[in-house]
Amino acid sequence: SVPCPASVVCHFPSSPMVPYFWDSTCFLGMLGCKADGIHLQCRFCGDSIYSSIQCPSGMTGPSTGACTFDQHPGTPYFWDSSCRHGMLGCLADGIHEQCRFCGQGPYAQVPCPAYQLCSFATEPSAPYYWDPHCFVGKLGCKADGIHAQCRFCGVPPYQDVPCPGQASSMEK
Repeated sequence: SVPCPASVVCHFPSSPMVPYFWDSTCFLGMLGCKADGIHLQCRFCGDSIYSSIQCPSGMTGPSTGACTFDQHPGTPYFWDSSCRHGMLGCLADGIHEQCRFCGQGPYAQVPCPAYQLCSFATEPSAPYYWDPHCFVGKLGCKADGIHAQCRFCGVPPYQDVPCPGQASSMEK
């Protein structure tokens, strides 16, 4: 069967400012699901508090942009549609207001969305997040085997590592 596009089956009173898609795996209480308040499978993704949910190619709504740097910065960054003039880390590339630095140095208080920074060959079922204070050898750190700051949390053997609100996982 051919799935219907989210724009046909999701019903919002007015167009949302966050991208959305139809996700048949949604269940009650799952982050981003029931985005339109009606259909459980209508799901927000890729922005704001839903940044841990990757938008598929068939998503609907405002498109997410891309930062443009002449040289890759040493500071992590991501696309944040909630950025406004003067907000910490916004306009990171000097071009796009929504391009935002996060996670370290003067931007340490801006949480980085883990799904954009951690690199897994296969998405793990355990939740994970970007922890700028992580180091190799600390429980849960280097979850992806590449970045020390990528950290597992909330499930054995990482149950003593609390998951922040923006933890990513296939389970969420």
